[in-house]
Amino acid sequence: IGTTLKKEDDNTIFASGKNGKDTFTVTTETTMKNLTGIRLEALTDDRLPKKGPGRAPGDGNFVLTELELYWSPAEKPNERKKLKLEAAKADFSQGGYAVGTAIDGSLAGSNNGWAVAPQLGKPHVASFEVKEAPQHDGPILLTFVMKQEFTGNNWQLGKFRWSITNGPKPLKLNPGLPKNITDLLAKGPEQRRPNDIKVLRKFFNENDASTKALKTALANAKKPLPADPKLKELQDAVTRASRPLPLDPRLMVLNRAVDLSTQQLADKRLYGAQDIAWALINNPAFLFNH
Repeated sequence: IGTTLKKEDDNTIFASGKNGKDTFTVTTETTMKNLTGIRLEALTDDRLPKKGPGRAPGDGNFVLTELELYWSPAEKPNERKKLKLEAAKADFSQGGYAVGTAIDGSLAGSNNGWAVAPQLGKPHVASFEVKEAPQHDGPILLTFVMKQEFTGNNWQLGKFRWSITNGPKPLKLNPGLPKNITDLLAKGPEQRRPNDIKVLRKFFNENDASTKALKTALANAKKPLPADPKLKELQDAVTRASRPLPLDPRLMVLNRAVDLSTQQLADKRLYGAQDIAWALINNPAFLFNH
């Protein structure tokens, strides 16, 4: 209908120009595997009525009537396939406009779709789980189709940002980034100082699911391996083989006899006299007479 969508430096998309019933189509390329969910941030901006996040002239509301997600191989963009969305969550939903109705297949013009009155002039977030991830080895194209068919007209979403995740289900609803991070992202890359980049990198490393998984894998790789049972068996055998063998009792008797004989040889006269004395004492005649 003449609405213009412009991608800004912080990867947000801003809608301008004609306002009314319309379908926004946003396509991006990704190499992420095991896609589990998508997140929509509805953001405020001074250029929007009452700061938005919608374009409704009176209050800055919006109505996302129906959301659809498609994928195709990057090399075959025309082979588009629809992905099933489920488990819709939002930080806030207007009465009669629950976020779950934005993925129910209905294009009803009222009491249908996601809206956020009266919590306007502040950012909001919604997440949707992907039932089955795309199966493809190379890069894929993701296409977000945002149908806005509210009967009142002029209820477009004014500023928003899409993100994707491969985090485990059920997905946790993230109400947005900390203010210090959003302020830094709002700066152009050329305006960021070294400390700004350091803060952004630290936040990314602490919160990115892929980085966390790599850190966990590295920590597990550094853990000592469990002892190999066969190696332990061989080590025990070596320990036993290193112990001194016990002496044979008969050998001990012989060794003592050798020691005594050696001592006797050292003083033959003394031991000779002792032998003669013992022979006489044990003579039967000596024992009879004495």
